[in-house]
Amino acid sequence: MHWVQSSDSRSRAMRAVAALIIASIFITFLGIAPSVQASLTQASDTIDDSDRGVDTDHTIQFTLANAWDTGEVIRIQFDPAGDNFDLTNLLTTDIAISGGAINQVANLAACSGAADEVYAANVTEGPPDYFEIIACPLGNIAAATAVTVATANTRITNPDPGAGNSQSYVVRIGAPGPATAHEDSADVRVNIHDDVRVTATVATILNFTIAGLATTTDVNGTSTTVGAYAELIPFQELTVGQSEVGGQRLTVETNAVNGFSVTVEADQTLTSAIGAIIDAFANGATTSSPIGWVAPANTLGSVETYGHWGVTSEDSSLNGSDPFGAYLFAGNFINNPREIFWHDGPADGSTAHIGETDVGYAIQVESLQEPANDYQATLTYVVTPVF
Repeated sequence: MHWVQSSDSRSRAMRAVAALIIASIFITFLGIAPSVQASLTQASDTIDDSDRGVDTDHTIQFTLANAWDTGEVIRIQFDPAGDNFDLTNLLTTDIAISGGAINQVANLAACSGAADEVYAANVTEGPPDYFEIIACPLGNIAAATAVTVATANTRITNPDPGAGNSQSYVVRIGAPGPATAHEDSADVRVNIHDDVRVTATVATILNFTIAGLATTTDVNGTSTTVGAYAELIPFQELTVGQSEVGGQRLTVETNAVNGFSVTVEADQTLTSAIGAIIDAFANGATTSSPIGWVAPANTLGSVETYGHWGVTSEDSSLNGSDPFGAYLFAGNFINNPREIFWHDGPADGSTAHIGETDVGYAIQVESLQEPANDYQATLTYVVTPVF
């Protein structure tokens, strides 16, 4: 058995062959050859700040699918569909290219003819907005090279999609345009949105305590002779020619970043109902620069020399100068706030010279001091934290 091809079938076959021949001739005549396009892999663009309308830097990374040959251009285009980025201030010197054996040079004139040389060029504020990275003559960056293109000095301005809005924008790597465009390309995206504000509140802390010291407690080099309480220092009957000392412990707990100050002030010098007084240390002179304890002068006719009382503090870090030294007293706390405790940062309420100190009050009378059983004064402590 044999087949006989019809004239109609032969005609159709001949027409198909002719069409293929014509197409082949057409492609050859126009010089058109099939292109080999590939996608860049591991492509990304990380921005330093995603807030709307701010200046930021971009770190663009991708891996070549094909070799990046001599003179080929990889264009980095921002928002190809619009004109939302601003590259006005970007300089080629702000663009760093690295990866593999890549060696960046300043410009085309700086190309030495060595392999793997590239440079940044053609920053354009569009539309379109782009810059280009170009392989030098004999550049020939190998396929599979992982490339990083980083901008510096925050010279690319983000789009502003409007308050409360979030918008993503294409960044095209290998954007078409240059006649010598490298064949690899990829689209990546960055998202622009309002920054997220985080708020918190930490409450201020201030705890201040006063506690009395027992007898024989050392206070700044002297020993207490009377027991004291938080709200009372009972000197009772004073012995002529003998100093008596009562003390209190002060503690401060605070989170004040700039620390605190504690002052003490007496509303009057020790005064009796009949108007007799035990004067301020020393001999009524209300000493401001602390000095060592001295007995009253007991000069007849000079009532301020018959008896006196003063204050000392154990805080050795007081204003960084330790003005009370060891067993030094001041008398200028009568109707005048006298600083006796200080620190320049937070305090824990227990560490010596930071959150805790002892203060002492000494009294001494001589034979000419007026008798009375009701000498009294009121001490007021004021603690001031500085937040």
